[in-house]
Amino acid sequence: MNDECIEILKRKVEEKLGRQVLASTDFSFLSSKLSETVKENLSVSTLKRLWGYVVCDSVPSSGTLSILSRYIGYNGWDDFCSNYRWGIIDDSDFLSGNQIPASKINKGDKLELSWDPDRRCTLVCLGNERFRVEESANSKLRPGDTFRASIFCVHQPLFVTDLRRGDCPPRTYVAARRNGLREVKLSVCLK
Repeated sequence: MNDECIEILKRKVEEKLGRQVLASTDFSFLSSKLSETVKENLSVSTLKRLWGYVVCDSVPSSGTLSILSRYIGYNGWDDFCSNYRWGIIDDSDFLSGNQIPASKINKGDKLELSWDPDRRCTLVCLGNERFRVEESANSKLRPGDTFRASIFCVHQPLFVTDLRRGDCPPRTYVAARRNGLREVKLSVCLK
C-alpha cells in the first residue's frame, strides 16, 4: 500500500510540476520548485533516490514524503495516504504545467505533439480552434483530418471533437488517454 501511495504521489508531483522527472535537470528543477512553493528543501540526491534514478535500498522518510505531499496541496504524507485509503485522491484539479489554450493559437501556427508509445503529430491551426493534421506517425489521426480542440496540455489527454475525415460523419477522439501528451510545441507563423 505504501509503495502504491508513493507511486501515486510521484505522479501527482509530476502533474503539478508540468513535466516528468527523468533527467538530472528535472530533479534540480523540482528541488527549486519545492523550495519556492512550500519553502522547504529536498536535495537533488534525495529526489533521485526516491524516483529510482539512483539505485538505493533506503526507504524514503515520512518527512520527505510530507514535503512532496504539501507541494501538491495536502497537509502532509499522512493526509495524502488517508485520502488515498478512502479513495478521495482528487479526480478534479486545476491544470498546471505546459498548456496552450486553442484560443491563443492563430491561423497558420503549427503544433507538434508527441505521446507514448512513439506517437507524433504535426497540426496547423485553421482558426477558430480548428486544426488540420499535416503529419502523423503511429497515430490514429491521419494527414488531412480536421478537428476542434480547446486546449493542449502536457501530461493530459487530448480530446478532439468534430473530427472529420473524408466522407465519414464527424467523430470525437481522445489521444494519449493513459499518460497524456508528452510534448506540446508551438511554432508561430510569421506573417
